[in-house]
Amino acid sequence: MTQSAPYCPRRTAKADPRLGQHSLFSEEINQRLAEEVPPEARQSYFTRAMMPAHWLEAMLENQPSYRERDTSLTMNFRNLPASMVTEFVWTLERQVRLGMRIQAQNTSRLAQHVALVLADSRHAQVVSLLDLSRDQWIRAMRKVGARRNKPRSLETIGCLLGRVLDLLVHVYHQGHWWELNVWNPVLDTRIPLREHEPQRHNLSYFSHLTTPWLREAAKWWLSRQLEREVYSWTTVHTRQQNLTWFQRYLDLHDCDGPHLLNDQRQLGNWVTGCKATGSGCSGRSASADRPKASLLGRVNAGAR
Repeated sequence: MTQSAPYCPRRTAKADPRLGQHSLFSEEINQRLAEEVPPEARQSYFTRAMMPAHWLEAMLENQPSYRERDTSLTMNFRNLPASMVTEFVWTLERQVRLGMRIQAQNTSRLAQHVALVLADSRHAQVVSLLDLSRDQWIRAMRKVGARRNKPRSLETIGCLLGRVLDLLVHVYHQGHWWELNVWNPVLDTRIPLREHEPQRHNLSYFSHLTTPWLREAAKWWLSRQLEREVYSWTTVHTRQQNLTWFQRYLDLHDCDGPHLLNDQRQLGNWVTGCKATGSGCSGRSASADRPKASLLGRVNAGAR
């Protein structure tokens, strides 16, 4: 039997993939989400007339071209558990606040697919969208379609489900925000940012730091700097990218660390080699890699 291909971190994930491996649902947090929803949105069925006014601008079906064609605008969550209704409505409110475009028809279709999955006795205990991973939901939806002899393409539904799950995993996560391998300041409001942070849409992927001690040390160090306002998010993002080159240098020299060298006098050559590797591959000047040299010194001093 051939072994499965090793996991390769991708720069497309909007949330730490580990968050989808087990349910994060909490009744207490779910109740808090319900309280955060505006009173006019605390319902399970929406039409254009019944929808909160500030939602309408975000709805694709409410744009002039759609209204000219008399496109209906309804969203139905009536066949879902109350906890899931809360999750759908909260994520809609969150998307509106983030300036995202919402397609009501696909949102209602997603809710319908979820309701059909829940009708199966094997999923009778599912009370949250986070009780299953995105892939598990899609597989279950395909099975339902096959049994009903109504197979349908779920590509659009899968993308929408992924967006909903990405929003939910961050608000349900109860650990420290900096422990995650993907830092997404748009979706994770716990990450401290400047009021007008120009780089807030840039994500930091620590899964690319494959050496465990380096990855965990980098997350702790950069989070402390960010929380104390020593670094801005822009600086944190740059430092994380610099550390990716350092990781490549560690791989090149087959160094497990965290103790890098026995002789401090060899540190200069180590730093020079690391800077040459980074600037050679990226086309940057050596001066742009000074943060890596500074970090190398701190890491080696700590390892001693």
